[in-house]
Amino acid sequence: MAKHNISAAPNNFEVWYAYATGCNQELNQKIDRAISENKLNDQLCLQLYKSDLNTTEKMSDSVKDVGDRMEVEMDDVIARLNEAMQQTSAYGDTLQLASGQLDKESSGANVKVMIENLVTATRHMEQRSKQLENRLEQTANKVRTLQNNLEEIRVEASTDQLTKLPNRKAFDEKLDFETKNAARSGNPLTLLFTDIDHFKKFNDTWGHQTGDTVLRLVSVCLDQNVTEPQMAARFGGEEFAVVLPNTTLEDSKVIAENIREVVAKKKLQRKSTGEDLGHITISIGVAQFNPGEPIADFVHRADACLYAAKRAGRNRVVAENDPDIDIEASLEQGAA
Repeated sequence: MAKHNISAAPNNFEVWYAYATGCNQELNQKIDRAISENKLNDQLCLQLYKSDLNTTEKMSDSVKDVGDRMEVEMDDVIARLNEAMQQTSAYGDTLQLASGQLDKESSGANVKVMIENLVTATRHMEQRSKQLENRLEQTANKVRTLQNNLEEIRVEASTDQLTKLPNRKAFDEKLDFETKNAARSGNPLTLLFTDIDHFKKFNDTWGHQTGDTVLRLVSVCLDQNVTEPQMAARFGGEEFAVVLPNTTLEDSKVIAENIREVVAKKKLQRKSTGEDLGHITISIGVAQFNPGEPIADFVHRADACLYAAKRAGRNRVVAENDPDIDIEASLEQGAA
Protein backbone atom coordinates (compact mmCIF):
# COMPACT_ATOMS: atom_id res chain seq x y z
CA MET A 1 0.00 0.00 0.00
CA ALA A 2 2.82 2.40 0.85
CA LYS A 3 4.59 1.62 -2.42
CA HIS A 4 1.54 2.70 -4.41
CA ASN A 5 0.61 5.62 -2.11
CA ILE A 6 -2.59 3.98 -0.89
CA SER A 7 -3.89 5.60 2.29
CA ALA A 8 -4.33 3.57 5.49
CA ALA A 9 -8.14 3.55 5.42
CA PRO A 10 -10.13 0.55 6.76
CA ASN A 11 -11.66 -0.19 3.35
CA ASN A 12 -8.22 -0.14 1.72
CA PHE A 13 -6.85 -2.56 4.32
CA GLU A 14 -9.67 -4.98 3.49
CA VAL A 15 -8.98 -4.71 -0.25
CA TRP A 16 -5.26 -5.30 0.18
CA TYR A 17 -5.73 -8.10 2.70
CA ALA A 18 -7.87 -9.88 0.10
CA TYR A 19 -5.17 -9.20 -2.50
CA ALA A 20 -2.40 -10.56 -0.26
CA THR A 21 -4.28 -13.76 0.57
CA GLY A 22 -5.35 -14.32 -3.04
CA CYS A 23 -8.88 -15.19 -1.94
CA ASN A 24 -10.52 -13.21 -4.76
CA GLN A 25 -8.98 -13.92 -8.15
CA GLU A 26 -11.02 -11.32 -10.01
CA LEU A 27 -10.00 -8.63 -7.52
CA ASN A 28 -6.33 -9.57 -7.90
CA GLN A 29 -6.56 -9.34 -11.69
CA LYS A 30 -8.10 -5.86 -11.48
CA ILE A 31 -5.39 -4.63 -9.10
CA ASP A 32 -2.57 -6.17 -11.18
CA ARG A 33 -3.99 -4.52 -14.29
CA ALA A 34 -4.26 -1.15 -12.51
CA ILE A 35 -0.65 -1.46 -11.32
CA SER A 36 0.60 -2.27 -14.83
CA GLU A 37 -1.32 0.71 -16.24
CA ASN A 38 -0.22 3.00 -13.38
CA LYS A 39 -3.86 3.72 -12.50
CA LEU A 40 -3.90 2.49 -8.90
CA ASN A 41 -5.17 5.06 -6.38
CA ASP A 42 -7.52 5.47 -3.40
CA GLN A 43 -10.52 6.09 -5.62
CA LEU A 44 -10.01 2.83 -7.51
CA CYS A 45 -9.56 0.95 -4.22
CA LEU A 46 -12.88 2.32 -2.99
CA GLN A 47 -14.55 1.19 -6.21
CA LEU A 48 -13.05 -2.28 -5.81
CA TYR A 49 -14.22 -2.44 -2.21
CA LYS A 50 -17.79 -1.60 -3.21
CA SER A 51 -17.91 -3.84 -6.29
CA ASP A 52 -15.88 -6.88 -5.18
CA LEU A 53 -15.92 -6.99 -1.38
CA ASN A 54 -18.81 -5.05 0.13
CA THR A 55 -21.34 -7.88 -0.11
CA THR A 56 -23.44 -6.38 2.71
CA GLU A 57 -24.17 -3.25 0.68
CA LYS A 58 -24.91 -5.26 -2.46
CA MET A 59 -27.15 -7.63 -0.54
CA SER A 60 -28.98 -4.69 1.00
CA ASP A 61 -29.64 -3.24 -2.46
CA SER A 62 -30.91 -6.61 -3.69
CA VAL A 63 -33.21 -7.03 -0.71
CA LYS A 64 -34.54 -3.50 -1.20
CA ASP A 65 -35.27 -4.24 -4.86
CA VAL A 66 -37.19 -7.40 -3.98
CA GLY A 67 -39.02 -5.54 -1.22
CA ASP A 68 -40.03 -2.74 -3.58
CA ARG A 69 -41.40 -5.24 -6.09
CA MET A 70 -43.24 -7.09 -3.34
CA GLU A 71 -44.78 -3.81 -2.17
CA VAL A 72 -46.05 -3.04 -5.70
CA GLU A 73 -47.67 -6.45 -5.92
CA MET A 74 -49.31 -6.12 -2.51
CA ASP A 75 -50.62 -2.62 -3.28
CA ASP A 76 -52.20 -3.94 -6.48
CA VAL A 77 -53.81 -6.86 -4.64
CA ILE A 78 -55.22 -4.58 -1.95
CA ALA A 79 -56.65 -2.25 -4.59
CA ARG A 80 -58.28 -5.13 -6.43
CA LEU A 81 -59.70 -6.58 -3.21
CA ASN A 82 -61.19 -3.20 -2.30
CA GLU A 83 -62.73 -2.99 -5.74
CA ALA A 84 -64.11 -6.53 -5.37
CA MET A 85 -65.62 -5.65 -1.99
CA GLN A 86 -67.38 -2.65 -3.51
CA GLN A 87 -68.69 -4.77 -6.39
CA THR A 88 -69.88 -7.46 -3.98
CA SER A 89 -71.67 -4.84 -1.90
CA ALA A 90 -73.34 -3.43 -5.00
CA TYR A 91 -74.38 -6.92 -6.08
CA GLY A 92 -75.85 -7.52 -2.63
CA ASP A 93 -77.86 -4.31 -2.93
CA THR A 94 -79.14 -5.49 -6.31
CA LEU A 95 -80.28 -8.81 -4.84
CA GLN A 96 -81.97 -7.11 -1.89
CA LEU A 97 -83.80 -4.68 -4.15
CA ALA A 98 -84.94 -7.49 -6.45
CA SER A 99 -86.17 -9.51 -3.48
CA GLY A 100 -88.31 -6.61 -2.28
CA GLN A 101 -89.74 -6.04 -5.73
CA LEU A 102 -90.58 -9.72 -6.19
CA ASP A 103 -92.59 -9.67 -2.96
CA LYS A 104 -94.75 -6.83 -4.35
CA GLU A 105 -94.87 -7.70 -8.06
CA SER A 106 -97.47 -10.02 -9.51
CA SER A 107 -97.08 -9.30 -13.21
CA GLY A 108 -95.36 -12.13 -15.03
CA ALA A 109 -93.74 -9.79 -17.53
CA ASN A 110 -92.20 -7.62 -14.80
CA VAL A 111 -90.98 -10.68 -12.91
CA LYS A 112 -89.33 -11.91 -16.09
CA VAL A 113 -87.53 -8.58 -16.53
CA MET A 114 -86.32 -8.63 -12.93
CA ILE A 115 -85.06 -12.17 -13.31
CA GLU A 116 -83.20 -11.25 -16.50
CA ASN A 117 -81.61 -8.30 -14.69
CA LEU A 118 -80.54 -10.59 -11.85
CA VAL A 119 -79.05 -13.09 -14.31
CA THR A 120 -77.12 -10.30 -16.02
CA ALA A 121 -75.82 -8.94 -12.69
CA THR A 122 -74.83 -12.43 -11.59
CA ARG A 123 -72.91 -13.06 -14.82
CA HIS A 124 -71.07 -9.76 -14.43
CA MET A 125 -70.22 -10.67 -10.85
CA GLU A 126 -69.00 -14.10 -11.96
CA GLN A 127 -66.77 -12.49 -14.60
CA ARG A 128 -65.31 -10.02 -12.12
CA SER A 129 -64.71 -12.84 -9.62
CA LYS A 130 -62.92 -14.86 -12.28
CA GLN A 131 -60.76 -11.87 -13.21
CA LEU A 132 -59.86 -11.34 -9.55
CA GLU A 133 -59.06 -15.04 -9.16
CA ASN A 134 -56.73 -14.94 -12.18
CA ARG A 135 -55.03 -11.80 -10.93
CA LEU A 136 -54.51 -13.27 -7.47
CA GLU A 137 -53.01 -16.39 -9.02
CA GLN A 138 -50.60 -14.25 -11.05
CA THR A 139 -49.66 -12.32 -7.93
CA ALA A 140 -49.14 -15.56 -5.99
CA ASN A 141 -46.74 -16.76 -8.69
CA LYS A 142 -44.82 -13.47 -8.59
CA VAL A 143 -44.62 -13.55 -4.81
CA ARG A 144 -43.28 -17.12 -4.93
CA THR A 145 -40.63 -15.93 -7.40
CA LEU A 146 -39.71 -13.04 -5.12
CA GLN A 147 -39.49 -15.43 -2.17
CA ASN A 148 -37.08 -17.58 -4.18
CA ASN A 149 -35.07 -14.45 -4.99
CA LEU A 150 -34.83 -13.63 -1.29
CA GLU A 151 -33.67 -17.17 -0.53
CA GLU A 152 -31.00 -16.90 -3.25
CA ILE A 153 -29.84 -13.60 -1.75
CA ARG A 154 -29.70 -15.20 1.70
CA VAL A 155 -27.65 -18.14 0.41
CA GLU A 156 -25.31 -15.86 -1.54
CA ALA A 157 -24.74 -13.69 1.53
CA SER A 158 -23.74 -16.79 3.50
CA THR A 159 -21.55 -18.40 0.83
CA ASP A 160 -17.87 -17.90 0.06
CA GLN A 161 -17.79 -17.12 -3.65
CA LEU A 162 -14.47 -18.84 -4.36
CA THR A 163 -14.92 -22.16 -2.56
CA LYS A 164 -18.75 -22.23 -2.44
CA LEU A 165 -18.53 -23.27 1.20
CA PRO A 166 -20.43 -21.35 3.89
CA ASN A 167 -18.52 -18.16 4.73
CA ARG A 168 -17.35 -16.69 8.04
CA LYS A 169 -20.75 -15.10 8.68
CA ALA A 170 -22.51 -18.46 8.23
CA PHE A 171 -19.90 -20.15 10.44
CA ASP A 172 -20.44 -17.64 13.25
CA GLU A 173 -24.21 -18.15 13.10
CA LYS A 174 -23.86 -21.94 13.04
CA LEU A 175 -21.44 -22.01 15.96
CA ASP A 176 -23.67 -19.70 18.00
CA PHE A 177 -26.67 -21.97 17.38
CA GLU A 178 -24.83 -25.22 18.11
CA THR A 179 -23.13 -24.00 21.30
CA LYS A 180 -26.51 -22.93 22.70
CA ASN A 181 -28.01 -26.27 21.66
CA ALA A 182 -25.14 -28.22 23.25
CA ALA A 183 -25.47 -26.21 26.46
CA ARG A 184 -29.18 -27.07 26.66
CA SER A 185 -28.98 -30.72 25.64
CA GLY A 186 -25.62 -31.70 27.11
CA ASN A 187 -24.67 -33.35 23.80
CA PRO A 188 -21.03 -33.09 22.70
CA LEU A 189 -19.91 -30.43 20.23
CA THR A 190 -16.47 -30.24 18.65
CA LEU A 191 -14.69 -27.85 16.34
CA LEU A 192 -11.97 -28.46 13.77
CA PHE A 193 -9.66 -25.68 12.64
CA THR A 194 -7.62 -26.50 9.55
CA ASP A 195 -5.01 -24.60 7.59
CA ILE A 196 -3.24 -25.37 4.31
CA ASP A 197 0.46 -25.98 4.99
CA HIS A 198 2.92 -23.56 3.31
CA PHE A 199 0.10 -22.04 1.29
CA LYS A 200 1.78 -18.66 0.85
CA LYS A 201 4.90 -20.31 -0.56
CA PHE A 202 2.74 -22.39 -2.90
CA ASN A 203 0.83 -19.27 -3.95
CA ASP A 204 4.02 -17.31 -4.60
CA THR A 205 5.55 -20.18 -6.58
CA TRP A 206 2.64 -21.14 -8.81
CA GLY A 207 0.48 -18.01 -8.80
CA HIS A 208 -2.85 -16.94 -7.36
CA GLN A 209 -4.90 -18.83 -9.93
CA THR A 210 -3.34 -22.14 -8.93
CA GLY A 211 -3.69 -21.07 -5.31
CA ASP A 212 -7.42 -20.61 -5.86
CA THR A 213 -7.57 -24.13 -7.31
CA VAL A 214 -5.93 -25.46 -4.16
CA LEU A 215 -8.46 -23.65 -1.96
CA ARG A 216 -11.32 -25.15 -3.98
CA LEU A 217 -9.78 -28.63 -3.82
CA VAL A 218 -9.46 -28.50 -0.02
CA SER A 219 -13.00 -27.15 0.30
CA VAL A 220 -14.35 -30.09 -1.73
CA CYS A 221 -12.48 -32.57 0.49
CA LEU A 222 -13.94 -30.94 3.58
CA ASP A 223 -17.46 -30.77 2.22
CA GLN A 224 -17.44 -34.41 1.11
CA ASN A 225 -16.45 -35.59 4.57
CA VAL A 226 -19.16 -33.84 6.58
CA THR A 227 -22.90 -34.46 6.68
CA GLU A 228 -25.84 -32.53 8.12
CA PRO A 229 -25.99 -31.12 10.74
CA GLN A 230 -22.19 -30.85 10.49
CA MET A 231 -20.83 -27.89 8.54
CA ALA A 232 -17.52 -27.03 6.88
CA ALA A 233 -16.87 -23.32 6.28
CA ARG A 234 -14.14 -21.05 5.00
CA PHE A 235 -12.92 -19.16 8.04
CA GLY A 236 -10.63 -16.81 6.14
CA GLY A 237 -7.65 -16.93 3.78
CA GLU A 238 -6.39 -20.52 3.67
CA GLU A 239 -8.03 -21.43 6.98
CA PHE A 240 -11.20 -23.52 7.26
CA ALA A 241 -13.41 -24.60 10.15
CA VAL A 242 -15.68 -27.61 10.66
CA VAL A 243 -18.49 -27.62 13.22
CA LEU A 244 -19.36 -31.12 14.45
CA PRO A 245 -22.55 -31.31 16.59
CA ASN A 246 -23.26 -34.48 18.58
CA THR A 247 -19.68 -35.64 18.02
CA THR A 248 -17.19 -36.57 20.74
CA LEU A 249 -13.57 -35.48 20.73
CA GLU A 250 -12.39 -38.98 19.83
CA ASP A 251 -14.83 -39.31 16.93
CA SER A 252 -13.86 -35.84 15.73
CA LYS A 253 -10.21 -36.87 15.65
CA VAL A 254 -11.16 -39.74 13.35
CA ILE A 255 -13.04 -37.37 11.03
CA ALA A 256 -10.12 -34.94 11.04
CA GLU A 257 -7.64 -37.68 10.23
CA ASN A 258 -9.82 -38.87 7.34
CA ILE A 259 -9.92 -35.35 5.92
CA ARG A 260 -6.16 -34.93 6.31
CA GLU A 261 -5.48 -38.21 4.50
CA VAL A 262 -7.88 -37.41 1.65
CA VAL A 263 -6.18 -34.05 1.02
CA ALA A 264 -2.67 -35.51 1.26
CA LYS A 265 -3.49 -38.09 -1.42
CA LYS A 266 -4.56 -35.47 -3.94
CA LYS A 267 -2.00 -34.91 -6.69
CA LEU A 268 -1.84 -31.46 -8.25
CA GLN A 269 -1.16 -31.10 -11.94
CA ARG A 270 -1.31 -28.08 -14.21
CA LYS A 271 -3.96 -28.88 -16.83
CA SER A 272 -2.47 -26.74 -19.58
CA THR A 273 1.00 -28.34 -19.47
CA GLY A 274 0.60 -31.51 -17.44
CA GLU A 275 3.27 -30.18 -15.08
CA ASP A 276 3.39 -31.96 -11.71
CA LEU A 277 2.85 -29.48 -8.88
CA GLY A 278 3.26 -32.06 -6.13
CA HIS A 279 0.98 -32.57 -3.15
CA ILE A 280 -0.58 -30.29 -0.59
CA THR A 281 -1.11 -31.04 3.08
CA ILE A 282 -3.20 -29.56 5.85
CA SER A 283 -2.86 -29.28 9.62
CA ILE A 284 -5.91 -29.66 11.86
CA GLY A 285 -6.67 -28.70 15.45
CA VAL A 286 -9.54 -30.30 17.40
CA ALA A 287 -11.31 -28.93 20.49
CA GLN A 288 -14.50 -29.85 22.36
CA PHE A 289 -17.00 -27.34 23.70
CA ASN A 290 -17.31 -26.91 27.46
CA PRO A 291 -20.92 -25.97 28.28
CA GLY A 292 -21.10 -22.43 29.58
CA GLU A 293 -17.78 -21.23 28.18
CA PRO A 294 -17.69 -18.20 25.85
CA ILE A 295 -17.56 -19.02 22.15
CA ALA A 296 -14.33 -17.03 21.87
CA ASP A 297 -12.64 -19.43 24.33
CA PHE A 298 -13.86 -22.44 22.36
CA VAL A 299 -12.47 -21.00 19.12
CA HIS A 300 -9.26 -20.02 20.91
CA ARG A 301 -8.61 -23.62 21.99
CA ALA A 302 -9.30 -25.03 18.52
CA ASP A 303 -6.96 -22.42 17.04
CA ALA A 304 -4.32 -23.29 19.64
CA CYS A 305 -4.51 -26.93 18.60
CA LEU A 306 -4.04 -25.91 14.96
CA TYR A 307 -0.91 -23.92 15.82
CA ALA A 308 0.35 -26.88 17.83
CA ALA A 309 -0.12 -29.15 14.80
CA LYS A 310 1.91 -26.77 12.67
CA ARG A 311 4.71 -26.45 15.19
CA ALA A 312 4.79 -30.23 15.57
CA GLY A 313 5.68 -30.62 11.89
CA ARG A 314 2.46 -29.92 9.94
CA ASN A 315 0.37 -32.46 8.01
CA ARG A 316 -1.09 -33.79 11.25
CA VAL A 317 -4.05 -33.66 13.59
CA VAL A 318 -3.65 -32.35 17.16
CA ALA A 319 -6.50 -32.49 19.69
CA GLU A 320 -6.66 -30.61 22.96
CA ASN A 321 -6.32 -33.87 24.94
CA ASP A 322 -3.01 -34.75 23.27
CA PRO A 323 -0.67 -35.34 26.26
CA ASP A 324 2.52 -34.78 24.29
CA ILE A 325 1.89 -31.20 23.16
CA ASP A 326 1.60 -27.96 25.13
CA ILE A 327 -1.31 -26.37 23.32
CA GLU A 328 -1.17 -22.93 24.95
CA ALA A 329 2.59 -22.62 24.53
CA SER A 330 2.21 -23.32 20.83
CA LEU A 331 -0.37 -20.58 20.42
CA GLU A 332 1.71 -18.03 22.34
CA GLN A 333 4.83 -18.75 20.29
CA GLY A 334 2.98 -18.82 16.96
CA ALA A 335 3.46 -21.16 14.05
CA ALA A 336 6.85 -21.14 12.38
